[in-house]
Amino acid sequence: MIWSMSQTIFNELYELFEDADYGDISNIKTGRDIEITYFPATSANTMAKTTIKPRGVQSPLSTDVEQAKAWLKNQPNITELLKKQYVSDIDEIEKILKLYKDSMSINVT
Repeated sequence: MIWSMSQTIFNELYELFEDADYGDISNIKTGRDIEITYFPATSANTMAKTTIKPRGVQSPLSTDVEQAKAWLKNQPNITELLKKQYVSDIDEIEKILKLYKDSMSINVT
């Protein structure tokens, strides 16, 4: 599953990955789970909230080696997904800018 998140949540996750006190939380043998809790808005006057909390105990991705292998093998290819969602290279950016420029030019005769 790919999760789209706000800049605030991204920053919180980034800080966890960079925090030496937690070690390498993405290590498949000694990493940590991250508890993500979503609180929906309760009225029109409130906003939804998401909290991020690393678990205190280190744990393997799975105690079942075959399950861990399957999860790792079947991860979505983030690079390919981002290429579909965003501009993938400088040539594409140039084409988009040229199309925009051409659409903005006015032919006066």
